[in-house]
Amino acid sequence: MAITGTKTVPDAIQELHRLGCQNVVLVNNSREVTYSDRQKIETKVVPIGPVIDRCGATECLETWIGLSLIRQKSLAEGCEEAILAMAYSLSRMGGHHSMPRRSDIRMGRGRMRGFASIGIL
Repeated sequence: MAITGTKTVPDAIQELHRLGCQNVVLVNNSREVTYSDRQKIETKVVPIGPVIDRCGATECLETWIGLSLIRQKSLAEGCEEAILAMAYSLSRMGGHHSMPRRSDIRMGRGRMRGFASIGIL
């Protein structure tokens, strides 16, 4: 919020949209992600217990959101997958080794895999 000179998350998001940002994603201490596509603001908890290593987790989130948008998914859909990918990354050591593949996150139609130690909400 230092960048926008605002005091609250909704005000920061509104200011970033006013400045021309189409999609805004804010990460709060690797525990929750707030995103907005100018239509609505949503906050999701990152489904992770103890954090093993933060290295690469934000980059993982950004990459997964970007790839989802390239695939023509909505920001909400992209963030949901990206948050799971971020949780996977936070639960493992190292930036490179903790970057999940799609097979690490999804299995079949909507069934999640790979988070036995994390505890999906």
